Amino acid sequence: MYERRRYDRTYAKRHANGYDYNVEIDGRKYYAQLLDISRGGARIKLLDAPDYDYSGKYGAVKDDYYDYQYLKGMTYTVAWYDQKEMGISFQEPLADHTGALTYYSSYQA
Repeated sequence: MYERRRYDRTYAKRHANGYDYNVEIDGRKYYAQLLDISRGGARIKLLDAPDYDYSGKYGAVKDDYYDYQYLKGMTYTVAWYDQKEMGISFQEPLADHTGALTYYSSYQA
């Protein structure tokens, strides 16, 4: 099977308050959980959004509730959407030196 991913993904551990970010899609804010992340994008779950196909929409991470706010201000395109989970593709890949991928996988709530 052909693998389209350019970057390895890291699965995220749960955050204490049940959500990790406020994200904005087409001017509306939603709470979101981080499920996995790579340098090129992430898989998130919208917690309070209506069931609507957001594929192709542009968005941004508005608030990051982790101690180190690596993703705050990141912009993205929604690559796919399925039952409140979505794959987002960052406009610019995360830099290797940020340590974000290590941090998100080791965060203890």
